[in-house]
Amino acid sequence: METAILIPLAVLVIIAVLEVICLVSGKRGCERTPLTVAVPVFSDSEALANALARVRDTILRGRCTIDRIILIDYGADEASAELCGEFCRDFREALFIKPEDARNIFAEIFAISAEM
Repeated sequence: METAILIPLAVLVIIAVLEVICLVSGKRGCERTPLTVAVPVFSDSEALANALARVRDTILRGRCTIDRIILIDYGADEASAELCGEFCRDFREALFIKPEDARNIFAEIFAISAEM
């Protein structure tokens, strides 16, 4: 009777170990989902600096691949606009746009009709 219990238990342990090994060392798929980040830009340059630092950190550490970063100007002051300009110079994926341009950009990115 003990053998009848030990064999399935051993098989379950082996399966669990193999699953952990696959999780830790397994290859990720070659295909990746495009990721677009939209950051609203207001006159609070300190909050903007923090948001851009998080995006920059994510990109540089390779946590995920961001295909496009859209900075949308909702009343940016001079300091915020300068931060956005620097960010766009550092990352070619970044765009600094006005809200009226957002509809066209999003329609292009997500392949949807601009008319709704």
